[in-house]
Amino acid sequence: MNWIDKQEHENPEMTRDQLRLHCKRNCPLTQRSGLAYKGYLKAMREKFGDKRIQRVAEKAGQVDLFN
Repeated sequence: MNWIDKQEHENPEMTRDQLRLHCKRNCPLTQRSGLAYKGYLKAMREKFGDKRIQRVAEKAGQVDLFN
């Protein structure tokens, strides 16, 4: 069980957005650089989706073709 899934299991009452914010604020890494941090960011994107892409699409009025 990875760290993000563990947080989800320990906090079942949190919504998806609350859990994303909780994981973001309580990052288990001390340095926010390097290969480990890149892996953490990739895991966050895989679990919660990429918010940057969603915001750009919403601004442009585009529809997500893959969901």
